[in-house]
Amino acid sequence: MVRNPELGRYPIVKGVLLVKFRKWHKWIIGVLVSLLVLAGVLIVHVPQTDFHEEAYYKASIERIEALELPEEAVNAFEVGWAKQSILPEKPQKMAGYGFRKEYDGIHDSLYVRCFYFSTEEGNYLWLNYDLLVVHSTYRKAVEKALYAKYPDLSGIYFSCAHTHSGFGGWAEGVLGEAILGGDSKEVVKMLADQTVKVVEDAHQNRRPSEVAYMETPLVGWVSNRVSPGAYVDLALRLIAFKKNDGKIALLSTFSAHPTLVMPDSTKLSADYPGMYSQMMVESGAVDFSMMAMGAVGSTQSDCGDKGFDIATNFSVDMKRVSTSNLKKMEFHPVHHFSFTTTDVEMPPLYFKVKGGWAFRPMVGEWVFGESSPRISTLKINDILFYGVSGEISGEVTQEIEQQVGLNGTHLVPTSFNGDYVGYFTHERHYFSLRRAETRDMNLYGPQNTPFWRALLVSYLSKFKEQEPVAQFK
Repeated sequence: MVRNPELGRYPIVKGVLLVKFRKWHKWIIGVLVSLLVLAGVLIVHVPQTDFHEEAYYKASIERIEALELPEEAVNAFEVGWAKQSILPEKPQKMAGYGFRKEYDGIHDSLYVRCFYFSTEEGNYLWLNYDLLVVHSTYRKAVEKALYAKYPDLSGIYFSCAHTHSGFGGWAEGVLGEAILGGDSKEVVKMLADQTVKVVEDAHQNRRPSEVAYMETPLVGWVSNRVSPGAYVDLALRLIAFKKNDGKIALLSTFSAHPTLVMPDSTKLSADYPGMYSQMMVESGAVDFSMMAMGAVGSTQSDCGDKGFDIATNFSVDMKRVSTSNLKKMEFHPVHHFSFTTTDVEMPPLYFKVKGGWAFRPMVGEWVFGESSPRISTLKINDILFYGVSGEISGEVTQEIEQQVGLNGTHLVPTSFNGDYVGYFTHERHYFSLRRAETRDMNLYGPQNTPFWRALLVSYLSKFKEQEPVAQFK
């Protein structure tokens, strides 16, 4: 044993330290080189190409241009509605706000709600789930079960409450396993089975019906959390259906993000969309109520706090506004109805790392799984719903509607239509803001929002070829 004067008082075997250092030195260099090579293979600078020249755009726009709008005029219009519980048999991991544990209680129940529309041209559904998103994993199971039982269905329009306090277990893929509770065959089957039941109920109670429409700006209720002061869609939109037996159902849309329940809660809740719908029925104002999310991309409620009491008060105030407006709404016969849908070919999936750098598309596709997004429209008289497979921002819908210029038509955007491909925030935020919406959740790069905007402008402009049906003020 010798004492190395350069190393102070620590005794070492002569030469051993130098040999070990050399071995560790080589190992460290090897790891660093491997990481650099791996980064060079997996990480690239996000290309800023013109999407108009890309194959995905050409394929999508060709489908839209080839789409022939169905004949709108109808002589008969019937509506049925129903809801069914979608509570799992055993607790599942919660979905929303990232990594969550299993829920251990229920604050307010979760449902799938359904409108069943019938005309002489066909039968159509609107399905709304008290879940975080409509994911293609359970959507495909739902469609398979429904078309097996109702082969004459002409179309399905999807939406959800976007509660961040619901359960998971309905999403395939690495990300689905990590933060959406995984892919439970039991949960997916339950969702499909309960959807079949709710459609059966809605089918059986169809009656000839009329429709009414009103929208009210709720100033001070919602704001843009990505760009303070930027445009948000303030409108609370109410679409009411009145059967010939006097029963009334309400379909509402709003843009405030349903994140009023605290992130650390372990109780299931549909947040304000579900609470509000339940209150509308319990108050006797309507016989059925369903709320779908509108242009929720990058929004927040202006409550200033979170909690079940906050969500309850928000719902109470919304019920008050809606109940007052319902008394002023005028019902009209439905003489025009149509449904359309088309699949969208997506651009490469760039999962952002930092600045203009992102993982290659093969990594993003491995993490997020396959997507099957779509655009759907549902038109009832002069009300035109358009649904996208993600969270669209009011900044984007405003530009779309200005470019389309459909005078005399009430355009109603909805999110989460049949799949989820992230946020559609305005492209000017992509590189300038370090926010989850613009970096992590705007999955397909800076050209994705302009791409969807171009598709939607082309799609909605087709309705300008039809005569306007001015009815609701």
